[in-house]
Amino acid sequence: MTVRVGAFEEVTGADGATAPFYVLRFDRQGASEGPRTQAEFVRTATGGDFTDLYLFSHGWNNTFDIALQRYRDFIGGFRQLRIDRGLEFDRPYRPILAGIVWPSTSYVFPWEDGPTFAASTTFDESVLIREIADDLSDASRAAFYELLDVDEYLTEAEARRLAATLVESYSEGDADVGNDARLSVGAVMAGWRPMSDEADDELFVAEDPDAMGTQTSPQIPATVEVEAAGLFSKYDPRQLLRLFTVRKMKDRAGRIGFSGVGPMLDEIVATMPTLNVHVTGHSYGARVLLSAVCSSTRPIAVSSMLLLEPAVSHLCFADAVPGTGRPGGYRAALERVQMPILSTFSAHDFPLTRVFHLALNRSEDLGEAQIAADDPPSIYAALGGYGPRGVGQGRSEIVTVREPGDPYDLDADAPDIYGVDATRTISGHGAVSVPSTWWAQYCLTAAVSG
Repeated sequence: MTVRVGAFEEVTGADGATAPFYVLRFDRQGASEGPRTQAEFVRTATGGDFTDLYLFSHGWNNTFDIALQRYRDFIGGFRQLRIDRGLEFDRPYRPILAGIVWPSTSYVFPWEDGPTFAASTTFDESVLIREIADDLSDASRAAFYELLDVDEYLTEAEARRLAATLVESYSEGDADVGNDARLSVGAVMAGWRPMSDEADDELFVAEDPDAMGTQTSPQIPATVEVEAAGLFSKYDPRQLLRLFTVRKMKDRAGRIGFSGVGPMLDEIVATMPTLNVHVTGHSYGARVLLSAVCSSTRPIAVSSMLLLEPAVSHLCFADAVPGTGRPGGYRAALERVQMPILSTFSAHDFPLTRVFHLALNRSEDLGEAQIAADDPPSIYAALGGYGPRGVGQGRSEIVTVREPGDPYDLDADAPDIYGVDATRTISGHGAVSVPSTWWAQYCLTAAVSG
């Protein structure tokens, strides 16, 4: 068997110099799937030849190829922005880069052939279906498989039966946050968008690989009551299963950050404390990196953190989460990131403004207990949908996204975290590699002292 060890490729910077780019693979428990490559990466990063380390983590439903392309797009955009605007650093700058790849993929059904679903890659649909089934009782599991054994879509009655089957299992253990916060069939049906009888089936494709059970069209008018309208009768079971795998992937992201990425970061920072470490996470990748930074019993410090449409609780940095008497699960990050954290949110992020809080309303999801737009619709709302809340006076600030050339205030008197309202530049959950986010990365890097 041939195993690839070492840097995945060399990337060319704005000055024409090359930098190594590593791909670090983790399994669902957080164990390295390439321990020799990871060991070489740590040795190289801490060997004294580099000044800045960039660590990226992708989000929901990204295969290896999709994650790699996202990393290349962001790195390439950052490079081109520097070239176009003549952006330099007033200190020595020799970067090393790494992208985390973790098992966040969903599935497709056999009749879905690549390009019409989940970008251009097919998956084995049995993997996550079995993961969901494992949480069900024997009787519920039988009903679950029966309801999935359909030609394509479910009727409303069948859809309600499937929702009830899953809610029965996934609502367990939520009583301590009150009945109003428990998952209900009604809440599930509200988040599960039915299809028009007249619609062309070709329209029903994922918005992008990161869409959490959503679809692009047709849109249900806000004034239409689904049950009363009688206009919609087809329900795609893939959407509901994605809604429930939102929970699976959230927990997995935290576990990988805590058990895998965190110890690696701890070793790097302890060995080379002068290395400027920049962590950038998208969607659940933000949870991977937040868990990594907050996991160490010895407080580690990274230089900067850029969270792009983070799929974590909007209360994760709160000084006190309502009704719990405890701080947000990631509040420690405010002390462990040297520069102000930049965290984007967008009203165009449908999954994080309309879906996230419906799927993630367990007691452990509140404020990320486990290690803009309008007002949040729920105490379980997403950081990437509504920005940070409850952080404390003077410690957070909501700002409008900055365009290239318009710097963020990152001086010593700046708040610990900026909620960056990127509605103007981020058009959807996965549309995060744009000039304004490359500029944010540059501002953070440039603000770090040598």
